[in-house]
Amino acid sequence: MARIPHQLLELNSPFIWHWPWLEQAVTVAKRYGFTGIILHQQELLALLAEPSPFAPRLEAENLRHQRRHALLYLQRVADWLERHHLAFWLQAEAAPPQETLRQKFPEQAPDGASSFWADFYRSTLTPLLAIPSLRGLVLSLTTPAWQPEPWRAALQDVWRALRAAGKQLVLRDFIDASWPRQQLQTVLASLPGEVRASLKATELDYHPGFANHPLIATLPHHKWIEFDLWGIGYGWSVLPCYLADEIRGRLSWAQSVAPGGVEAVTARINWQWLSDSSLIGSVNEVNLSGLQAARLGEPAEPLLETWFVEQGISFRTRQQGQQLAELYGASADWLTKTCNLLGRPLHRQSQVPESLAQAEQLLHMDTRSARWALAFQPLLPADDLQLGHEQRSLIQLEKSSSSHLCATAMARLREIPSQSDAFAVVQAAWQSAGRYSQMFSLVTEAVVAALWRERYGAQPEPLTPHAQALERCADELERWFSTLPATAPLVIPQLFAPERLRSLAASLLK
Repeated sequence: MARIPHQLLELNSPFIWHWPWLEQAVTVAKRYGFTGIILHQQELLALLAEPSPFAPRLEAENLRHQRRHALLYLQRVADWLERHHLAFWLQAEAAPPQETLRQKFPEQAPDGASSFWADFYRSTLTPLLAIPSLRGLVLSLTTPAWQPEPWRAALQDVWRALRAAGKQLVLRDFIDASWPRQQLQTVLASLPGEVRASLKATELDYHPGFANHPLIATLPHHKWIEFDLWGIGYGWSVLPCYLADEIRGRLSWAQSVAPGGVEAVTARINWQWLSDSSLIGSVNEVNLSGLQAARLGEPAEPLLETWFVEQGISFRTRQQGQQLAELYGASADWLTKTCNLLGRPLHRQSQVPESLAQAEQLLHMDTRSARWALAFQPLLPADDLQLGHEQRSLIQLEKSSSSHLCATAMARLREIPSQSDAFAVVQAAWQSAGRYSQMFSLVTEAVVAALWRERYGAQPEPLTPHAQALERCADELERWFSTLPATAPLVIPQLFAPERLRSLAASLLK
């Protein structure tokens, strides 16, 4: 596989405005071979816009202080990154929501002046273009209901301004409720070919094991490939999910099919909405080494062995090291079997569905982004009872395999004598994985029973026992939370979300 020129670290956290935190992030970027950093805040453009004369005076004064401070800070960041030979990029939502904009522009209305978007971008871009080392902007597309046509025209102005300053424009899919999803293609078609396209590795967020994003093979633009390594859709860096092999395979495929080639790969290591959580220091930090090796075309074989040595994880025998490496290698397969159902998502951003209706919606989402090897048939079709029985058996086998892998992992981990902090993180992650497997097994049984009753209701299966099992699981999880050490990830109760289990249980009985 040819070497990909750029590897960019995406920092999507409110802590980007905290200088000591940013210094640590730069250290991480250098450690894992990143060539640049993307500071990502959804509302960044709204933050950098100059308030209109119609904004309340006192509020506008405070907003101007905030804007001025942010610009001074970004200049300091630019200087620091240049000193460390790291490229500097900014990422934001292209069209902030109208309710956010009204704070600075209270006079605006849906039928207001059609020049609003042009004026807005001019206000935000002018000070940014004065930062010499800023390489460009990554804009997440959200076509606004508010003046959409003037907004599209204003993107032309954005590109021209960036190009005149020697900077680049990168566009990415973000929120596209249309069907078929064509927002990114439509906007790119109206702009010059030098505008870059940033695409998730899988079409609907990043789901390990799911199909590659089809636009990677069809869009003619230079491409960036995005990997959410924090794991919005696979455990929030709490659960083990080793992705080095998957990343290598996806990048190799992208290099072979992408018109215009792959120019950059980006890795997000945190999430703006859950600030006290990061890939760094988690069981999955090793995926950054996997990304670096894949980008550079380096062999994958010694990656885990090297990682164990660096983390101070020791073994009595070589076999123990091999066993731990095998557990890492199996973790992605474990997770895809746990929170999905025959290749379809049975989770919403890693959490259990909050109702039977949401579970059905998740299972019947566009399967273009699912695991095609499993999702090529309709799920429990009402007109094919035999296929329904076959699928139910496969579902039981899938969950049994998930639970067995967790039990095996815990047994093997108890045999390893290592006392390092990194090994304690691995143990805690697999303990959480065991709880996660148990929880999703109950959720799967309940949802499948409800669907079976709906599709093949000749002898309806009672749902009350399933609802009671979900209630008991919620109680057990809350007792478990009370035993967690103070150093445990703060997001664990939120990830497991007992209240969602109770809500799902209630929906079964309606």
